[in-house]
Formats: sequence, C-alpha cells, structure tokens
Amino acid sequence: EGDISERARKRAMEIANDADLRVRAPNGKGDDKAKDSN
Repeated sequence: EGDISERARKRAMEIANDADLRVRAPNGKGDDKAKDSN
C-alpha cells in the first residue's frame, strides 16, 4: 500500500531527467551575462 509500480517509478525518473535537461540547457547564456556584468 502506498508503493508505486516500477513502471511509474521509471517514468517519473524519465520526467525528472527531462526536466533537469530543460533547466540546465540555457545556463551557457546566463553564464555569459554574469561574466559581462563583472
């Protein structure tokens, strides 16, 4: 009771990984702006 299936757990990990990639992808542009402001 309260456990999720292995399939649901795997899907959740895939979503988490995909979200992580989306968040991290634009960081290069942000780093450039940070360097310019220094």
